[in-house]
Amino acid sequence: MKASFLVLSPGSNEAVQEVKFNTDFPFPFIADKKFSIEKRTGLNSIPKKEIMPAIVILNKDLSVKWIKKGKEML
Repeated sequence: MKASFLVLSPGSNEAVQEVKFNTDFPFPFIADKKFSIEKRTGLNSIPKKEIMPAIVILNKDLSVKWIKKGKEML
Protein backbone atom coordinates (compact mmCIF):
# COMPACT_ATOMS: atom_id res chain seq x y z
CA MET A 1 0.00 0.00 0.00
CA LYS A 2 1.37 3.38 -0.97
CA ALA A 3 0.66 6.34 1.27
CA SER A 4 1.06 10.04 0.76
CA PHE A 5 0.21 13.13 2.72
CA LEU A 6 -1.57 16.03 1.06
CA VAL A 7 -2.42 19.36 2.64
CA LEU A 8 -5.92 20.56 1.75
CA SER A 9 -6.30 24.29 2.22
CA PRO A 10 -8.99 26.87 1.41
CA GLY A 11 -8.09 29.70 -0.94
CA SER A 12 -6.72 30.34 -4.40
CA ASN A 13 -3.82 28.36 -5.86
CA GLU A 14 -1.55 31.37 -5.35
CA ALA A 15 -2.55 31.85 -1.70
CA VAL A 16 -2.15 28.15 -0.92
CA GLN A 17 1.29 28.01 -2.55
CA GLU A 18 2.32 31.01 -0.43
CA VAL A 19 1.25 29.10 2.70
CA LYS A 20 3.27 26.11 1.52
CA PHE A 21 6.33 28.30 0.97
CA ASN A 22 6.00 29.84 4.44
CA THR A 23 5.46 26.55 6.32
CA ASP A 24 8.23 24.43 4.80
CA PHE A 25 6.00 21.32 4.76
CA PRO A 26 7.41 18.78 2.27
CA PHE A 27 3.93 17.64 1.17
CA PRO A 28 1.84 18.69 -1.85
CA PHE A 29 -0.72 21.42 -1.10
CA ILE A 30 -4.16 21.38 -2.76
CA ALA A 31 -6.34 24.49 -2.97
CA ASP A 32 -10.02 23.89 -2.16
CA LYS A 33 -11.24 27.29 -3.32
CA LYS A 34 -14.95 26.44 -3.30
CA PHE A 35 -14.78 23.98 -0.37
CA SER A 36 -15.95 21.17 -2.69
CA ILE A 37 -13.48 18.59 -1.35
CA GLU A 38 -14.23 19.68 2.20
CA LYS A 39 -17.96 19.10 1.65
CA ARG A 40 -17.40 15.71 -0.01
CA THR A 41 -15.30 14.44 2.91
CA GLY A 42 -17.52 15.96 5.62
CA LEU A 43 -14.76 18.20 6.99
CA ASN A 44 -17.05 21.20 7.19
CA SER A 45 -15.75 23.96 9.40
CA ILE A 46 -17.26 27.16 10.69
CA PRO A 47 -16.49 29.88 9.73
CA LYS A 48 -15.79 29.10 6.07
CA LYS A 49 -12.15 30.14 6.36
CA GLU A 50 -10.72 26.86 7.63
CA ILE A 51 -11.01 23.14 6.94
CA MET A 52 -11.21 20.72 9.87
CA PRO A 53 -7.91 18.87 10.41
CA ALA A 54 -8.20 15.16 9.60
CA ILE A 55 -6.47 12.04 8.37
CA VAL A 56 -8.38 10.58 5.44
CA ILE A 57 -7.77 7.27 3.67
CA LEU A 58 -9.27 7.12 0.19
CA ASN A 59 -10.28 4.21 -2.01
CA LYS A 60 -8.96 4.00 -5.57
CA ASP A 61 -12.13 5.74 -6.79
CA LEU A 62 -11.37 8.61 -4.32
CA SER A 63 -14.33 7.78 -2.07
CA VAL A 64 -13.59 7.96 1.65
CA LYS A 65 -12.56 4.61 3.12
CA TRP A 66 -11.66 5.85 6.63
CA ILE A 67 -11.49 9.22 8.33
CA LYS A 68 -10.22 10.50 11.69
CA LYS A 69 -11.35 14.08 12.30
CA GLY A 70 -9.60 16.47 14.65
CA LYS A 71 -6.10 17.15 15.92
CA GLU A 72 -5.91 14.54 18.70
CA MET A 73 -3.59 11.57 18.37
CA LEU A 74 -4.86 8.27 16.96
